Amino acid sequence: MSNRCPALVFVLLMALTPMLPMAVAHPSIGLSLDASHVILSPGEATNVTLTIHNNGSSIEDYQIAVSGNGSEWEVVPSATEVTNVIPTYSDTATIAIRLSTAAVPSDSSSVVITVTEPDANISSSITVLLSVQARYLPAIDANDAGDNGLVEIAPGDQIDLPIQIRNDGNVEDTILLSVDQSPDIAAFWANWTSGGNSSSNNSGGNNSGDNGTGGTGNQTGNSTNVSISLSSVLMFGNSYTQQNSLHSLLQNMVNSAGGNVSASALTGGGMRLPQHFTNVNTSGNQWNTTLSNSAWDYVVLQDQSQVPSFPRTDTYWIDSKNAAISLADRIDSEGSDVVLLMTWGRRAGDAQNPIRNSNFTVMQENLESGYLDFQSNMTSSTSANVWVAPVGLAWKAVHDDVVASNLTPTAPGNMFYDLYSSDGSHPSLSGSYLAACVLYSTLTGMSPVGVNDSTNLNSTLKLQLQQYAADTVLNNTPSLSYPWQSNGTGSGGGTTSISAMMSGPQGWEVRFLDDSMDNMTAAETRTATLRISIPSDEVPGYYGFDLFAASALGNFSVSTTLVVNVTAVHDLVFTHDVPDVLLPGENTTVVLDIESLSTAAGDWTITSQVSNGDCSAELESSQLNISHGATESLNMTVTADANTVVGDECT
Repeated sequence: MSNRCPALVFVLLMALTPMLPMAVAHPSIGLSLDASHVILSPGEATNVTLTIHNNGSSIEDYQIAVSGNGSEWEVVPSATEVTNVIPTYSDTATIAIRLSTAAVPSDSSSVVITVTEPDANISSSITVLLSVQARYLPAIDANDAGDNGLVEIAPGDQIDLPIQIRNDGNVEDTILLSVDQSPDIAAFWANWTSGGNSSSNNSGGNNSGDNGTGGTGNQTGNSTNVSISLSSVLMFGNSYTQQNSLHSLLQNMVNSAGGNVSASALTGGGMRLPQHFTNVNTSGNQWNTTLSNSAWDYVVLQDQSQVPSFPRTDTYWIDSKNAAISLADRIDSEGSDVVLLMTWGRRAGDAQNPIRNSNFTVMQENLESGYLDFQSNMTSSTSANVWVAPVGLAWKAVHDDVVASNLTPTAPGNMFYDLYSSDGSHPSLSGSYLAACVLYSTLTGMSPVGVNDSTNLNSTLKLQLQQYAADTVLNNTPSLSYPWQSNGTGSGGGTTSISAMMSGPQGWEVRFLDDSMDNMTAAETRTATLRISIPSDEVPGYYGFDLFAASALGNFSVSTTLVVNVTAVHDLVFTHDVPDVLLPGENTTVVLDIESLSTAAGDWTITSQVSNGDCSAELESSQLNISHGATESLNMTVTADANTVVGDECT
């Protein structure tokens, strides 16, 4: 038994040893590599440096050969021979390694580099491990829809369009689909030609960067072709704003979508609005100088997490209301708009105020009411533009969906629970990210869906949070005014013009019936159905939509533009008075009232024709331009023939 134990221990040690590149070495030839494991994405290439050390006693020449690499790999030494290597010295050779564009992870392989000293017929070899990097690359193409992405639809119609979805990556992937209205279709027209079907209208740079496994993946793939005028945002808040650097998340998102914003925050644990106003109103204080010395588009105010939910007779609530009014007046004097960041209820309600805020839903309702009352007082007492960013309502949407799924929102294992850090009050990174998405839509009017910022969250979770924020701001809060809405006042009297986008024109339905292409294999193509229905009274014109395809595993998205041409419907209704009785040879004037039922103005040619009777009819004019919904009057002279008799009729 004692003789077997060492052998057993040796076998176990061998089993526990990690696999390393294999080397077969002759003592006279030493080999080393600057990289023993090469990882490439399909189509990439790199060089590896091989060092040959002469451990012998004479000057030697060496021959280099490679073997064993798979068919998708090309491994070539820059020279097949290294000469005149002095004993105890080394020389190097470059090994070029290239991976084919069609490679997949299963093509990972290895290559053996053998160096031979031909005179003595001795050799050493070393192995390079070769791995294919997983690539996540969704593709979407609207060019097969209509005329190269231009679709004509009449008001009141509904169509289902086939949209081609491809997995151009080299691994299985789930591709998520979404739609947003495009505010600017100039780029579409710049590249559009009628009749042909070009290979791609993707606006995402889907061949750049690293779409590797895990992490945040490639951040350059999304381009929504939008113009963001937002340039500067200042936040006054407390630990809710400070946690996870909310202002940095917002700045990252805006700039990743093509904007150029600078966001800053001044915070302190538990700070309330009265404390912020004291700082703002103190000469030389950082709050004072920061507000005064820079031009801010918006100043975001976030009160202590409980105070807005308190009764209106509570001293804390009254103090915050008064401070909000004073802050609004001061911020307005600096030329900035005010945004109230409506916060979220605590996960299980407010333990310090259990009767007032017994659970999340009740606390959220109280917070919503409190912030809206702040806004009302601020706008009625000042000339400031005051807007509300409904962050708490986005949290409520997540909460309500969790409840609808028969899950317990206060128990671990669901999205709502995970919006919070361990104390059930402060936001986790996903909670702060949702807040940033709501702020993004509130300030720009654009959907965050498809924005590839660098926040380190699971890509599927990010897309879901983006969608919750977009729905909250763009679809589910019609009672709120936003700065990007045309003729919006923010309940404060100011006006702004819209230059951004809504999620879709009012009354339209534009959505994918199947918005998740699950488990698509590499190079697989599927067809998704895009449904478009429009109201019967829609105004004719061109409406652009960005169709997004996002990799659920690689955090990477691309988009293609579809343009809908709403065609005009032209129709008229004629009414007229009853003409007088005519004597033979006499005439009368009939007034025709012509009402347009068209959806656009039209130039009309009007003709008259006698279908029955011995008479003639002549119009005052044969050309009319009638606006949408308008009514025009036109005189027509009707003349009875001299040979008519009593009882004759003319039509």
